[in-house]
Amino acid sequence: IRVGADYEKAISTALGDFLEAVIVEGQNELGKALALVEDEDISLSLVQAKPGKKSFASPFPSGDGILGRASELVEANPQIQEVVENLLDHVVIVASRQIALKHISQSGNEFAFATLEGEFFAPNGLAHVRSSVTASPLSIPRQIAEGQASLSQEEIKQQELESTIKGQREALHELELVSHQLREDLVNQSTELENLRRRKQSLVLEAEQIERQQEWFKAQLRAN
Repeated sequence: IRVGADYEKAISTALGDFLEAVIVEGQNELGKALALVEDEDISLSLVQAKPGKKSFASPFPSGDGILGRASELVEANPQIQEVVENLLDHVVIVASRQIALKHISQSGNEFAFATLEGEFFAPNGLAHVRSSVTASPLSIPRQIAEGQASLSQEEIKQQELESTIKGQREALHELELVSHQLREDLVNQSTELENLRRRKQSLVLEAEQIERQQEWFKAQLRAN
């Protein structure tokens, strides 16, 4: 069966030990099942597959805080729909304990009340509450679905992160190539600059030599 998250506690409390009951076809199978476990140290809840439709003399409670009939707030496999109705038709889901206590005395001892907080009030005056610490089996399918959805989201985030990292690595590689090229250009420019400096020194030496030769020629001319 499937139950909305808001009603999990209420429905779990209303079903009680029948939450994990074994469904048998009829009285004969019920007796056989009991005979199989009578010597075993186990707890077992059994319910007949065709229990028969209940009828109520009192009208179904209504008013503020009445959220609905428990059997109508549950999605069940058609094969066990009658079982679910037998177990939950008489259960009224209410918003709070105060609403339950208000209506239980007016229900003609036909209806039980379950609150969203997991409190259960039977028409015979008995009451019990489901621990909020222990997770209900009804929540397992929802938790699995939520876990799968969360996992899918995490996988998408991981893929996006991996894609981002890949893009950054490619960008880093491009920067390294550019950096390498710039270093090569710098080396080439430095080499060219050094060659120009040497050429300049050579030209300066040549100019000085030419000046000295001119001075020598001038001196020879004056001497003659």
